[in-house]
Amino acid sequence: TQASLAVSANGEDWVLINASPDLPEQLRRTSALHPRGGTRGSPIKAIVLTGAEIDQVAGLLSLREREPFTLCATAETLSVIEENSVFGVLPPEVVQRRTITPGRPCALPGNLQAELFTVPGKAPLYLEGENPETMSETAGTVGVELQAGGARLAYIPGDAAVTAAMRARLAL
Repeated sequence: TQASLAVSANGEDWVLINASPDLPEQLRRTSALHPRGGTRGSPIKAIVLTGAEIDQVAGLLSLREREPFTLCATAETLSVIEENSVFGVLPPEVVQRRTITPGRPCALPGNLQAELFTVPGKAPLYLEGENPETMSETAGTVGVELQAGGARLAYIPGDAAVTAAMRARLAL
């Protein structure tokens, strides 16, 4: 209902695009994402963040059950996570951090391929100064293109202002 998407190429290993604040409710409503083998055993193997806005990261706090997964994002986004002590509930020995450079493909669990690309965006509201830059293209806001088995999906955060970036990416 907000800024998250669950994707799987094999129906077993799931990757989340962002972790919105309503993630617990989304997980409750989606049986494919329920734990396997009791209360643990999450099928969520990775989370790809498209930025560090509250709507993209707050749901990470509900994944603090010591279930391992990989947190994938740009260096800029991971830096925001590392600098905020509230995310200490996701210890690096359980939640592996993986820096993804825009423009370089990377393998994700379940035979998914991802490539991040910059899109117009701004710094997260809680990090804005007095005169925030609102539509620059930096690695602080990215879209993600996923591929598997000949299928492809592009996810771009934001609003109508990113339509041009989406069309250019998908060559429509």
